[in-house]
Amino acid sequence: MGDKPVVAARADRVGAEVVDILAKLAPAERLAFVLADVFGLSGAEIGAVVGVSPLMAGQLVERARWKVREAAVLACDSVLRTAG
Repeated sequence: MGDKPVVAARADRVGAEVVDILAKLAPAERLAFVLADVFGLSGAEIGAVVGVSPLMAGQLVERARWKVREAAVLACDSVLRTAG
């Protein structure tokens, strides 16, 4: 399972990267992303929580997913470069 201190350090680094990535999203994007991808809510349910139409909720989720994926690639590269 690997060197536990090294794995723990990498997990902490990845966790910090995830928090940073989510913090950079607009509040409505962050809420829509978490509701969709963590809690599995539908566009209609997300729209009701965020106060937008189901279509707009879907657009918020997709925009957030795109931003998260883009930032995650850079963060992963950074973590891997400093892994040791």
